[in-house]
Amino acid sequence: NSNSSSSSSSSSSSSTVVRNSSYNKSSQSLEIKVEVDKLNVRNISDDKIVTCVAPLQGSIGVVQLVEFIELTLLLGSQHIVFYTFHVIEEIRRVLYMYEGRGLVTVVSWNIPSPESVWANGRDMALNDCLYRTMYIYDYALFLDIDEFLVPRVTPDIPSFLKYLREVHRFNSTKFSDLVFSSAYFPPITKTQHINLTTVIGYSRDINKFVSLKSVYRTYFNPKHTLRMIKLSQAFRVGAGERKRTSFAISSRYAVVNHYSYCPQQTSLERQYKANIRSGNNEKDTTDICSHTKTDFIMWRYKYVLIQRVKDSVRRLNTR
Repeated sequence: NSNSSSSSSSSSSSSTVVRNSSYNKSSQSLEIKVEVDKLNVRNISDDKIVTCVAPLQGSIGVVQLVEFIELTLLLGSQHIVFYTFHVIEEIRRVLYMYEGRGLVTVVSWNIPSPESVWANGRDMALNDCLYRTMYIYDYALFLDIDEFLVPRVTPDIPSFLKYLREVHRFNSTKFSDLVFSSAYFPPITKTQHINLTTVIGYSRDINKFVSLKSVYRTYFNPKHTLRMIKLSQAFRVGAGERKRTSFAISSRYAVVNHYSYCPQQTSLERQYKANIRSGNNEKDTTDICSHTKTDFIMWRYKYVLIQRVKDSVRRLNTR
């Protein structure tokens, strides 16, 4: 059952509230105060969100997967649907543990001749997830396990949607999906890691979490986008699909964090060169990728995330 509203979940029974955060550039110090109100249950009126994950394959670590699940739940998804393609037994054990808690649905993704289909049938899997969940949840996110949709003005996605309606008078009935810009957080260099160890609040545990140790990001890229679809108005999902009923969200309010190298030599770069020849001076992908800035926004969840991952790994080891 992919409806986790009645399941026992540490993420659905508490919410992370950012009381105060500040960054002192001169001393390279960071102060973030996070309080977790364990009595604050999500309101029944909150939008219900499901995350659909592209078929899993390749080298995935246990801690990496647990981090993705726990952080996705912390950010406001009530349920996650995974498609397993080529994964090792340790990864299956993680998924089945969360499935037993009602937080995850695991679908074996066995298709004939997967090499003949783009990205091993990624779009087919995501459309399957769309139809599985469209009568249970309000919104769906479609992610890889190195991606997170991160509100920058509220602690999680349900509160962000509420913020849009109450502060910006956002009318969700007019739009089929919300479109978010991206930022890339590449693996940190040795020098960057040394600098990170001098930041107030740093601990060795942070080294195990890609979302916490990768704090240098590219500029926000409005051409690399991710869509959150309103399921009641959805028909299909596909790579690069955009509609007239899409609503673009400013990067001031929410952004997709990609924890990977910034892609270069793309069609965007080729388009940029064409723009230069035609006199249209836009920034290209290379320009965006070559400049980084410090961004500690994920440290809002640091203490809660580290503890939840430790608890889940401990639970996994006792199974």
